[in-house]
Amino acid sequence: MALSHGMPRGWTRAGLGLALLAAAAGLLRADPVPTPSTPATVTEVGGKTFKQWLQDLSNDDPSVREEAITAITLFPNADEAVPALVKRLLDHDASPRSAAVLALARAMEAGKINDKDRPKVIEALGNRLTDDTPSPVRYQAAKVLGLFGKDAHQVQPALLHGVEDSGSYMIRIACIADLTAAGMTADRGPEPAVTRALLGALGDHSLGYPGDHAAGVRLQAIMTMAEMGPPQDEGLFTREKSALREATKDKDKTVAIWAHLGLMGVDKIDADGIAFLKGCTHSDELLRVRVQGVRALGMVAAKEKDVVPAIVDLMGDADPQMAASACLALADAGDPGPKAVDALAAVAKSTGRSAATRIQAVQALGAIGAKSKAVVKPLLDLLSDPDHDVAAYACMSLGFISDPPLDLNVEGRLMELSKNKDPEEGVRRAAAAALELMHRPKK
Repeated sequence: MALSHGMPRGWTRAGLGLALLAAAAGLLRADPVPTPSTPATVTEVGGKTFKQWLQDLSNDDPSVREEAITAITLFPNADEAVPALVKRLLDHDASPRSAAVLALARAMEAGKINDKDRPKVIEALGNRLTDDTPSPVRYQAAKVLGLFGKDAHQVQPALLHGVEDSGSYMIRIACIADLTAAGMTADRGPEPAVTRALLGALGDHSLGYPGDHAAGVRLQAIMTMAEMGPPQDEGLFTREKSALREATKDKDKTVAIWAHLGLMGVDKIDADGIAFLKGCTHSDELLRVRVQGVRALGMVAAKEKDVVPAIVDLMGDADPQMAASACLALADAGDPGPKAVDALAAVAKSTGRSAATRIQAVQALGAIGAKSKAVVKPLLDLLSDPDHDVAAYACMSLGFISDPPLDLNVEGRLMELSKNKDPEEGVRRAAAAALELMHRPKK
C-alpha cells in the first residue's frame, strides 16, 4: 500500500518549523503591523497624513524614506501607494529597499494589492531576488513571492536561479518552497525544469550531483516534491525515486526520515522504512530527530494502523515536546481507533502532565473529530477542567466538530458555559466562539 502522494500543505509547513528552518519564522514581521483593532478611519500616522508620507518617499534622506515606507502601510488606503512602493524596490539604499519588500508583504497579507498591480509587484520582487546584492533583501523577496502562490509562476526563472543562490541557504529554501505552487503547470504536474532543480538540490547521483550542502535545503526539496506530486515525464520520475532512495541514507536523519516517507508516497509502505522511522524515535537520538520521526509515523498511520500503538507509547515520553508531538502524530493518522482516543483523553485529563502536552492532546482530539465522533465525550468532560486553557481549547475543539451526537447535547453545554458567570472569562469566550463555529455555513 502506498501513501497518497502529496503531503498535506498545512502539516508540512508545521513539520519544517522545528529545527532547520526555525530562523525563517518571523522575518516578514520585523516591523510593527497594525492589529485588527486599528481603526479604519486612520488619517494620520506619526503626525503626518498619507499624502505627506507619500511625498517623503522621494526625500533625499534614506532614513526618512524608510520611515515613510513603514508608515504608509498603516493607512487603510495603503493600496494607493503600491506603485510608489514598487519604485522604492529600486532605491539605491538597501534599507529602504528592504523596508519596501516588507511593506509589500503586509499589503499582500491585508489584501491591498489589486489585480492590476500584482504582476508589476511580482516582477519587481523577482528582480530583487536575482539582482540585489545584500542577501537579506533577496531572502525577503523570496519569502514575499511565496505569498503570491501560483501567480509567482511569472518569475519562475528567478526562483530557479534562487535555488542555486550561493549567498544564503535560507534563500535556497525559500525559493524551493515558492516553487511548490509557482512551479506547477496548468495540467501536467511540475514543470520539468523545476523537477530538475529539485533533483539538483536533493542530490541526483545518476548525473553525479551530490546535492546541497545544507540539510534544510535537501529537506525542503523533498517536501516540495511531495506536495507537487510526481512529474509526468517517466525519466524524471525514475530519477526522482532514485534520488529519494539515495536520500534515505542521508547523513542528516531528519532528511532521511522524510526521504523514507516520500519514497513510501510514490512506491509502497515497507517494513524497513517503518523500522527506520521507529528507530529514529528512540531516546538516544537527538530530540529534533525523535520529533520528526514520530510525526512521520503519524503520516504512515493514516494508511497503516499497525504503527498506532508505537505512537501511543510515545505519548508517555519523559520529554514534553516528544509527548506533545506524539499527540499531534495521532491527529495526522486521521482516525487512529478507540484505544488511541482513550489514550489521548487520558493525557488531556492528566494534571500531572505539562500544560503544553495536555493542550496538544486536546487539539489532537479535536482534529480526530473530523473522522470519529468518539472524541466528543472526552472533550465534554474537559470543559470543567481546572486548567482554564485546557477547558478553552476543549470548547474550540468541539466547535470544529460537525454534527456531534445529539444525545450528548454539545450545543447546550457550550451555551450554558458561555453564559455562566463563574468560569474564567477566557473559557466563556471560547464557548461563545465555539457556538459560532458550530453555526457557520457548511461548505
